[in-house]
Amino acid sequence: MNELFTTAVEGVNIIPTTLLGLVVLYWLFVTIGALDLSSLDIDIDVDADVDAISDPLHSIMIFFKIGRIPIGFVISVIILVFWVLSMAMHLLPFKTGGIVAGIFMLPSLIISALITKAILSPLEKAFRKGTKSEFEQEIVEGRRGILLCDMTFGRLGQVEIKRDGSPIIINVKTIKDEELQKGDEVLVLKKDEEKDFYLITKLEGVIDKWLT
Repeated sequence: MNELFTTAVEGVNIIPTTLLGLVVLYWLFVTIGALDLSSLDIDIDVDADVDAISDPLHSIMIFFKIGRIPIGFVISVIILVFWVLSMAMHLLPFKTGGIVAGIFMLPSLIISALITKAILSPLEKAFRKGTKSEFEQEIVEGRRGILLCDMTFGRLGQVEIKRDGSPIIINVKTIKDEELQKGDEVLVLKKDEEKDFYLITKLEGVIDKWLT
């Protein structure tokens, strides 16, 4: 136990250990009811409202199915795996916490993200069932939304639909070969149940076609 503690706080290992400590505190607050599991998701929605989320960040959100899986849960698993990999480095033939270990930090974080993706993918359906009453029972087909990233045909993106309370964020693809820009107003047409995204088109084009 003493050896594990020494390894955990030695050199650059203090970084993943500190992050893990913050994760433990987060889940402690969730357990006692001081924080909600979706509290971090609300921050994401607010940021999107003020146009503060960039396309790369949206790509990350889509990759980890954030919106389907709470962001707090995703971050917790990444940090836990990151910490385990950091602790395992003392088995390698170089000094734990040294310069070489520091160089391995970024690759370890990337590997942790990929492992987290593999861990969470089977759990997506379970989380989807847990949030079905809040999002999927509310009809979004036929409603207007704001595109949160630039999109081309075949690319997966996200649309924000305003409502009372926090907005709904859905994964989308364009129904035809058209280029859409972040901030465009779009119309949600229908859902692809098998692949779990909605088909959209630019609202302006629909209105123009209807008027002519």
